[in-house]
Amino acid sequence: MDDLRSRAAAFLRGPYVLGKESYLISRYVCGELWDDPKALNLLSLCLQTALIEVGKSDGVSSGSGRDITNCYRKMAELLEDIKAELLAQHPQ
Repeated sequence: MDDLRSRAAAFLRGPYVLGKESYLISRYVCGELWDDPKALNLLSLCLQTALIEVGKSDGVSSGSGRDITNCYRKMAELLEDIKAELLAQHPQ
């Protein structure tokens, strides 16, 4: 398993926020995004949502708010890397 897929799988083994963002990450781990013509658009939308969520809760320094911010930050990093990998494999 390559590094990005390993990081994504490790993320999914821990606690995370359920949503479209985590669903796309799980589809990547399973190898389901490669044939989806809408994958890049979905990744862009989910990346934008994750970054908005990080921005909303920036400055929260304790408790579940901090955990949620960290989760969205990790999801944004993974989604960005997944998008870059898809673009490299299938340039538009």
